[in-house]
Amino acid sequence: MKAILAKIPRRRSVGLHIGDREIALSRIAFTPLGPVEVDRQVEERTSGSPAPIIQRLLEPLRTSQGWRRAPIAVGMPGLGVFFSTRPVQLQRNAEDQSPQVLLHEILQSANLNIDHMQVDALRWQPGRRPLASVAACRKKALGPILEALEDCEIRPYQIEPAPCALLRAAVERFRTPRRCPTVLRVFLGREHALAVMTADDLPLMWRYFPIEPGSEGKAILSTYRFISNSFRVYGADTPPAALLIHGRPDLESLTDPGIWSGVPIRVLRHDAPAYDSGEIAAGLAMGCLPHLPTFNLARELRPPEPIFSLLPWGQMAVQASVLALATMLMIEHRRSLDREFIAVRAEQGQYPWLQSLDLPKLRQERDDLMQRTSSIERYLSTRILWTECNREIASLLPEGMVVTKMDGQATYEVVGGKGRRSAPKRSLTLAIDAPIPAGGAVSPEVEVLIESLRESPLLQKTLPDVGMAGLRWGAGGQSRIPTASFVIHCQPGSPPSKSSREASP
Repeated sequence: MKAILAKIPRRRSVGLHIGDREIALSRIAFTPLGPVEVDRQVEERTSGSPAPIIQRLLEPLRTSQGWRRAPIAVGMPGLGVFFSTRPVQLQRNAEDQSPQVLLHEILQSANLNIDHMQVDALRWQPGRRPLASVAACRKKALGPILEALEDCEIRPYQIEPAPCALLRAAVERFRTPRRCPTVLRVFLGREHALAVMTADDLPLMWRYFPIEPGSEGKAILSTYRFISNSFRVYGADTPPAALLIHGRPDLESLTDPGIWSGVPIRVLRHDAPAYDSGEIAAGLAMGCLPHLPTFNLARELRPPEPIFSLLPWGQMAVQASVLALATMLMIEHRRSLDREFIAVRAEQGQYPWLQSLDLPKLRQERDDLMQRTSSIERYLSTRILWTECNREIASLLPEGMVVTKMDGQATYEVVGGKGRRSAPKRSLTLAIDAPIPAGGAVSPEVEVLIESLRESPLLQKTLPDVGMAGLRWGAGGQSRIPTASFVIHCQPGSPPSKSSREASP
């Protein structure tokens, strides 16, 4: 899919790395799925001027309709660039934060002539402290490269250090592990290696070191220990939390877990990108985007951005898609409302007498019906059906017990009126006679009756507070059978707790 989209990219760019031994060119096409490398060419550099090789590499691009206006990023060899990262203060004036002043403070040399240096700086804050990264090179070292580009009629989009481009190519392929604020990436080459400590995928420092056959692991461990012991010098808050090794898949000894047994952090092995001119050229081309924070040692030579390249095409496409989807949903909603309106009109056509009524009369009739309905609903929700209460008590009354008196009271609640409305007064009093069994104790069915009344759904809804009082003993009737008389009171309120039920007589 990327190969198909690379034929119609939204942006093209070219990376050109002019190294000490090789000159590499890479063409990158930016697609919605990410950058795609279209072509890569690497040629050995002779002792003379690099202009003929650069002209030979760029000649096919001049005749191409799609690539002749593509921005070109040029890579400066890392050994010829001074780079350092230091904490800075945000309260400083804009003049004191210029790249030249920052470079002078870092080097702290009275003999340094800033006019002979090409300087650029990046300000960022990966942790608690704001940092400033400064990259500089002598204009004498940059002059031959600019002259070679001028001979080829090339105006560079940006000139940045080669380690920054190699780091960008690695981050594009292999993302930084999560929860790793600081990472050490090691890029292996044929004879040398490059170690870059990063925070938020931006370089804090880089260091070159040689590698000898058979001792690659020891060289990497030595460099890791040196950087982890001096991480604060480079502005980092924490030591590296992960070690990522890129390149040289032929070194199978580096995959042995025993080599990294003394490393207390995560160690990841990736086959690419290696410390190679072609990989650096690809990273240079990936950095030709106006919104990326990159160093540019020839910022005054950057051509102006076309107006169409400054437009956020991706954001505009997303917003247009959302707007189209919302429009379709609104159209469908209106169609459903139209269908419902047609159905209502068809239903109204079945009642011809509605045509003679105007809208104010219908609204008045609706308000009257709603008021009547609310009054009836309020009356039904506040009244007590004593007949149902009598049936409920009769069904729960044990055999032998007699209800001698029943008194139910409920005040009528007036609907409407002003002021605070108090709760209606309700009560139900039952006088019951229960026979006393032989032995003189109160019948246990009395407690069963009280519990049954308390658990009755009807009484819980209307009169949930059930209690007993006025327990008396005596003989009633002509048979003179011993009986216990007691009174049960049912009142509105919350049902009594379990402890109060056990404490009641």
